[in-house]
Amino acid sequence: MFQNSDKEVLKELAKDNYISRKSRNRIAILAIALTTLLITAVWTVGIGMISTISNYGESAPGPGCEGNITGTEETRQRLEELPQIQWADMTRECSGAGLHNREFAGMDVRLLAPDKGYFGHNFVELIEGRFAQRADEIVISDTMAERLGLETVVGSQLELLVMIGADEKMVETPMTFTITGYYKNPLINISKVYDEIYTVPEFITQYNLAMDQRPHKIYVKLNNLNPLLMKTDVMDKLQEANDLAGGIGTGTKNTSSMSNMLLSVGPAILFVLFIGMSGYFLIYNVFYISVSSDIRWFGMMKTIGTTARQLKAVLMQQIRRLAVIGILIGIVLGYLVGNLIGPGVMRQTMYGMFYKAPNVLAVFLLGAGFSWFTVYVSALKSLKLACHISPVEAARFAPKKKKNMFTILSFALSGMIFLVSCNAALGFSIDHMVERYNMKDARIFHKGFSWSLEEPYQPVSVELPEKIAALPFVTNVDVVYQARLMPDYEETTMGRIYWPSLAQVSLDGALKKEMEFFAGSEEFMSTYGDTGLLDQAENNRWMLGVKGIPADLIRQELACEGVFEGTLDLEKFKTGEGIVWASPDSQEILGRDFEGSVHPGDKTTIGFYDAQGNCIEKEVTILAVRAKSEIYGSGDFGVGNIILSDTLFKELYPDYDQRISNIQIDTEEEITEEQNQQINSLMAEEYNTQLQLDSRYYTRSEMGGQKQTFQLIGFLLAGLLGIIGISNLVNTITSDVFSRKIELAAMQSIGMTRKQLWAMLLKDTLKFMSVSVALMLISGGIMSYLVTQHPLFTGFNAGLFLVSASVLLLLVTGICIFMTWLLVKVLNKKSIVERLREIE
Repeated sequence: MFQNSDKEVLKELAKDNYISRKSRNRIAILAIALTTLLITAVWTVGIGMISTISNYGESAPGPGCEGNITGTEETRQRLEELPQIQWADMTRECSGAGLHNREFAGMDVRLLAPDKGYFGHNFVELIEGRFAQRADEIVISDTMAERLGLETVVGSQLELLVMIGADEKMVETPMTFTITGYYKNPLINISKVYDEIYTVPEFITQYNLAMDQRPHKIYVKLNNLNPLLMKTDVMDKLQEANDLAGGIGTGTKNTSSMSNMLLSVGPAILFVLFIGMSGYFLIYNVFYISVSSDIRWFGMMKTIGTTARQLKAVLMQQIRRLAVIGILIGIVLGYLVGNLIGPGVMRQTMYGMFYKAPNVLAVFLLGAGFSWFTVYVSALKSLKLACHISPVEAARFAPKKKKNMFTILSFALSGMIFLVSCNAALGFSIDHMVERYNMKDARIFHKGFSWSLEEPYQPVSVELPEKIAALPFVTNVDVVYQARLMPDYEETTMGRIYWPSLAQVSLDGALKKEMEFFAGSEEFMSTYGDTGLLDQAENNRWMLGVKGIPADLIRQELACEGVFEGTLDLEKFKTGEGIVWASPDSQEILGRDFEGSVHPGDKTTIGFYDAQGNCIEKEVTILAVRAKSEIYGSGDFGVGNIILSDTLFKELYPDYDQRISNIQIDTEEEITEEQNQQINSLMAEEYNTQLQLDSRYYTRSEMGGQKQTFQLIGFLLAGLLGIIGISNLVNTITSDVFSRKIELAAMQSIGMTRKQLWAMLLKDTLKFMSVSVALMLISGGIMSYLVTQHPLFTGFNAGLFLVSASVLLLLVTGICIFMTWLLVKVLNKKSIVERLREIE
């Protein structure tokens, strides 16, 4: 066969073909640019959102680091010398306990003296003023300024009640500071319970030498993490640095579980892959139409001796030119659009201040690389058709009718996401959430009954429940008690740590057998750590949570379906004849079917020890067993294992009035902001920083922001997928109709009217779309139900699903009608004769 080797002729022909196909070029550039724009925008928004939500979720103290290592100044210096440490900033505690100001009731507010580098590394950005320079100067957060009601912040004087000294020798000392500046609080998600006030390290040497030699937290930034492990190697790397620098211990907000990380980033990865596949079909359809219309030109090129390799080079030259133009336009616009959408959406949510735009070079490389790969792969089939078709086949070529299953899936997925977003976001019920998390209108609880303390346990006063009950809007107050062993602390390298409230008891019968089973279980020990169960088993003196609860509150807990085994006899519970047992296996790793497990009806004798070591024995019946934890319970059980009636508790523990663990409050109507503040003020009069307030008002406030966040993010996702689905739909319908243009012209030549053509195309389009509609309604209904069962949401709303499905059906019908009208108009721009001549 003759082969033409004149390269200049080929270049000239390729140039002429490129210039003569202006419409094709514009459509191809548009398709590539649109795909690149979507991919780049998704990379920009996706990376920004994932990092933003991750920063928000990880906004524990030291929000800009991977974790902390406890140690001294020497430890910090050794850390800075390690090559895997980017920076290491120490935050010195100025006091062994939180500040005791009445205004800080229900909060843990810390006076800290960080290194200067800490501020820049951990999102501490001044709104006004300057950082402290002397020991009598401080910087506070904007949320703290709002809490204190300061109209003028910078220059104001603030008296802080600082605990000076160590352990039991700590003394509450009033100290006056000048506020030199205030900053945007990077810990906004925990600002109701925790805050930080900053001064200078000289404060410790001038006022509280007891803290000078104590180890402090050193927040570190690692530079040896494997990016493919998505921070699941943080714990191991921190421990390695800790060992090398001689630190005392580590702490981090990151997980070591890859499965947990994949659950958070997996949807984003799938989303990007889906856009890439959508882009493939969008660009493929454009090139297929282009090659189909030029197929006779390729046949003529073959007749003058052009080889398949030469044709491929000619086409690749054109594709590269189209790709460069389209990709450049797409990545620039995509990054700009992404940086408009990302921070714009985030500003309307609780995550706003944590937004950080992704690296522009990384986004450009990802967008361009992904787009070029998409263009190259999607063009291969068209190249193969053009390069290997013979001149005879080219003369007889008729494009195949194309109906792409991926387009059906693409549009169906877009509709499904829309339906899920509507049901999850618009169906999010704040009232439902308020009811879910609050059995009572308000609850005051003592932190020492669930967590360790850094200062001596301070009991709730007996007068506080009485004061609350006297409020005009309060209808009922219930008091819950929990026993606390004395002495209640241990000495550590960080100072004295006060344990959560536990009692010492002796056990008999089924209770003793179950606890001995736990003591001998390696699985139990590996899950909960060494809690001293072996020693307790040897002496039959067990450290367990013993709670005294009014019978009415027990009834509320029992209303939680599937939580308890057995039917509780409230009369026996009230009189102290029986108890409720809650296993220490709170994570339910061992279940309840092992030999010797406790069951309702078992009788046993329990010995209750007081602070002096005296024991009171009580024979009781196990009335019910908590089979599983209830995350939406009242919180009365807490860490309790042996649940008694409050009357029996008072008999066993004469100092019960010093052991109030929480106060449950009912009001006439749902608690308001003003009423919430009145209860908070009474709590503040206790001068007890170990108390905290929960209420329906707080939950309602928090859930309002959460609902807005879900709506914005949900509909952004639905919108992006909608653009992709509609683009693929339009492109597939268009390519299908154009592939049939000779057939349609022939039908018009034998008498088909324009109206009949319109009706036929509409019928075909609706038939094509019916598959997508069926899939999106079935999958959308199933996914909406499954997604809304997650604790983040409030359940499936059938009425809302029907409304959103109706809107979707109207949209689909509108697209079909519009596309049919447009295609009929475009087809009839040329006469029937002109269209039929294309077959020659």
